[in-house]
Amino acid sequence: MPYLQQYREMLKKHGSDVIIEIKNYTQHHKPFFVAKLEHFSLRSDGKFPPQRHSHHYFELVLKGQGSKTVGCNKFEIADNMLITVPARVVQSGTYCSEELSGYVLGFDLDFFLKKAFPRYLVENKGMLNNSASPYMSLTTLQASQLVCILEFLLTECEDGSVDPFENEFIPIKILEFLILCERYSKHVVPSGDTKLYNKLIVDFNRLIENNFMDQRTVNFYAAELNIHPNSLNAIVKFHSGHSAKSMINRRIADEAKYLLANTELSVKEIAGKLGFDDPNYFSYFFKRETDLSALEFKQTLFLKTA
Repeated sequence: MPYLQQYREMLKKHGSDVIIEIKNYTQHHKPFFVAKLEHFSLRSDGKFPPQRHSHHYFELVLKGQGSKTVGCNKFEIADNMLITVPARVVQSGTYCSEELSGYVLGFDLDFFLKKAFPRYLVENKGMLNNSASPYMSLTTLQASQLVCILEFLLTECEDGSVDPFENEFIPIKILEFLILCERYSKHVVPSGDTKLYNKLIVDFNRLIENNFMDQRTVNFYAAELNIHPNSLNAIVKFHSGHSAKSMINRRIADEAKYLLANTELSVKEIAGKLGFDDPNYFSYFFKRETDLSALEFKQTLFLKTA
């Protein structure tokens, strides 16, 4: 598959990056992909280097061992585990490749929009929220039900008789996959009330993901959404309980936590990467948002692993 070959070559070339920004290196954006896990994610050393996809990304691990980091969450990989990585969340890992088997599924929401598909059915799924648990253990029966869907998607893509991006079955099967995952999850609040869905909130969150390293003012996001800053703040507050500014700051703090926990970058380097000209102000910002200094945060990580 050309996309897999392109992906492997990208890992070889840019594997030393602090975080590989996938969209910066893929020549042709694929709105949807599916593959066997053992073919997709591994280098020869079993490392899955830190990377950020613009897709919502799923791994179904049928068999395997190792460790995984999704955002600030670290956990051990186990058989029959479903791993969920919302779009733009950094992930990395180490796998024991000799026994690894499973599947990878990725898609972006524009794929559904192009199909005139009711996107709210996908966008309001709790597992795609950054605050949801990034993994869940499945029963053998649950895993086999997901395998049936993923094998169907693989067959449709490999058949060659129909362009997979023109295939009306694919978004339907992905939605079936998401519905089953939502039912299996014990960590996600059901989202059956579609009144909770608000397109402006979805667009605001997407803008944050694409711009939080460079843009930190509510005015910028309000202008992009063609709405008054006060109105944006009121809508965000109503739906999330947090101000628009707080949502922006929380995303920056989450990125800082990941970099502190998973890289060797200094506080000064992290400050620069996140758009802070003054490292001292970054330190003040981080303590204000997390109640911990950068050093204290690193110490808490050490205590957890000790």
